Amino acid sequence: KTTETYITLQQKWKTVGPVPRKQSDEVWKRFRTACDAFFNNKKEHFAEKDKVQDCNIKLKQDLIVEINAYEAGDNEMENLTKLKELQKRWSDIGYVPIRQKDSIQKEYREAINKHFAKLNIDSDKKSDLQFKNKLDDIAQGTRSYDKLLVERERLMGKADKLRSDIDLWENNIGFFANSKNAQSMIQEVQLKIDTAKEKLDNLKDKVKYLDRVANSDN
Repeated sequence: KTTETYITLQQKWKTVGPVPRKQSDEVWKRFRTACDAFFNNKKEHFAEKDKVQDCNIKLKQDLIVEINAYEAGDNEMENLTKLKELQKRWSDIGYVPIRQKDSIQKEYREAINKHFAKLNIDSDKKSDLQFKNKLDDIAQGTRSYDKLLVERERLMGKADKLRSDIDLWENNIGFFANSKNAQSMIQEVQLKIDTAKEKLDNLKDKVKYLDRVANSDN
C-alpha cells in the first residue's frame, strides 16, 4: 500500500508545473531523497525477509526428514504425544518462499498423516486430530482467513442440522406413549438423540478450535 502511495506521489509530481530555475535542483533533490529513503528501506526489508524464509524452508525440510524417519513404539499415547510435538514444531516455523509453500506443505501433510493413520486410537479421536491437522494446513496457506471462514460455515451448517434433528426426535418421543412397543421405540430414539448431542458437542469444540486458529492467524 505504501509503495502504491509513493508511486502515486511520483506521478503527481510530474503533473505539477515548472518552478523557478534557482530552486528547481534543490526541490528535486529533496523529493528524490525522500522517495529513495523509502525504496531503499523496502529493498533492505525484503532482502532480510528472503533470508529468513530461506532459513525456514531448510528447517521445514529437515523436519520432514525427521517425521519420515520416526518409528512409532508400542505405547500409543507416547506416539500421539510425539506426533503432536512434531506438529507444533512445524507450526512454530515461520513463512517460507511463496514458490515452495504448496509443495513443502504437501510433503509435510503426507508425512504426518502416514503416522496418524497407523495410530491405534478410536476413530473419533483420530478424526479430531486429522481435523486440527487440516486447519493447521489451511492456516499456513494463502487466503487462510477466508478458507477458515468457509470451513466454519460448513461446521455451523452441520450443527444446525443436528439441532433440528434433536428437536424433532425429542418432540416425537411424546407421540410414542400410546404405541405398541413404545418403550423400545423410545429407547431407540433416545439413543439417536444422545448420539446427536455428542456429535453436536464435538462440532462446538471444533468451531472453538477453528476460531482460535483464525484469531492467531490474524
